[in-house]
Amino acid sequence: MLTRQQQLNHRIAFWGDYKAFMSTTLSANGKRTNWLNYPTHIKDCYLRLDATTRKATVTFDIQSKNTGIRSILWEQMVELKAVMASTMNNVDVAWLEDVEITPGIQGCRLLWEIDKVNYIHETDKLKIFTFFKEIQTSFDAFYAEFGEIVILLAK
Repeated sequence: MLTRQQQLNHRIAFWGDYKAFMSTTLSANGKRTNWLNYPTHIKDCYLRLDATTRKATVTFDIQSKNTGIRSILWEQMVELKAVMASTMNNVDVAWLEDVEITPGIQGCRLLWEIDKVNYIHETDKLKIFTFFKEIQTSFDAFYAEFGEIVILLAK
């Protein structure tokens, strides 16, 4: 069992290593991007990465408090589902229309995940990094082409 400080040190090292891993990867529009804090350009929409001792996930969360806006954004994403699937090489994604993002915050979520990986184990790091990169870069390719539609709906 790791102490709280050891867990913190592992998390800091893990995300620092991922940032270095992605440092030479340009976005679909050819620009440098902050892959750890992906710019969706929509208030209350986030592309999030998470790694635990059991799994790694990438989520696209729509968590607007205004249920009307959230519903419109979700409907647009559903309409773009086929395009997203082809752009992202048909990677399995869970479409969760009504989910509790964090305690007290409801939203809609797209969820990609791999199980049986542990961010602390060096042998799993590359597997997690590769998974994150595959999802982020393919989502970025989709978002570069179709994100403006969603962005305009959010305004």
